[in-house]
Amino acid sequence: MLTTNKVKTPRSFRIVGRQRQIDERETPHPKVDRGEFGARLRDWRKNRVGGDPFRRLFGGGGEGDPNNTLQKIIERRARGKGQC
Repeated sequence: MLTTNKVKTPRSFRIVGRQRQIDERETPHPKVDRGEFGARLRDWRKNRVGGDPFRRLFGGGGEGDPNNTLQKIIERRARGKGQC
């Protein structure tokens, strides 16, 4: 078995032109959440349901209201004696 020690060199890059920092509030997803692209797109993103019924029921999966899942309901239940 022949082993060689290859020296890893970092990638090089060259910055061309002036760079600016991107404001995350101006990206498309926050704009949809605020309704800047219309109520129909905002409602589609917030109110649609997923195709997998188990994922909708147990995990939410990021679709619809994340607080309206079995997992969140169980987390909000009253704690009994001896439970964490």
